[in-house]
Amino acid sequence: MTTTTKYGEYTLLTEDATAQTFTEYVVGALGDHSEDYDTAALTDAYRAALNEQLPTGVTLVGDEVFGPYPVDAALCEQIPAAWDAVDFWAIAEKHDRTA
Repeated sequence: MTTTTKYGEYTLLTEDATAQTFTEYVVGALGDHSEDYDTAALTDAYRAALNEQLPTGVTLVGDEVFGPYPVDAALCEQIPAAWDAVDFWAIAEKHDRTA
C-alpha cells in the first residue's frame, strides 16, 4: 500500500484561485450559461480527465490533490501541466443540456 499525503488544494492546477471549491471553479468557468449544463456530471468528468493527466501517484479527490509521501517536489512541478492537457470545453460540450 502506498502512503499518500495532501499536496494541496485544486488550486495547484490553476492560477485562478477565486473559487472556493473545484465545483465552483467549473461553474465559474461556464459563466452565465452554467444552468445549460449538467454541472455535477461535468465536474465529475473534468476531475476524471485531470486525474488521467496527473503524474502517476497523484490524484485530485474532491478539492484536494494527494500524492506519495514524502512530498515529491518534482511531482509538484508536474501537476499544473495536467490542467493544460485537458480540454474543458470539449468535456463541457458533452454535458450541455441544450444540445
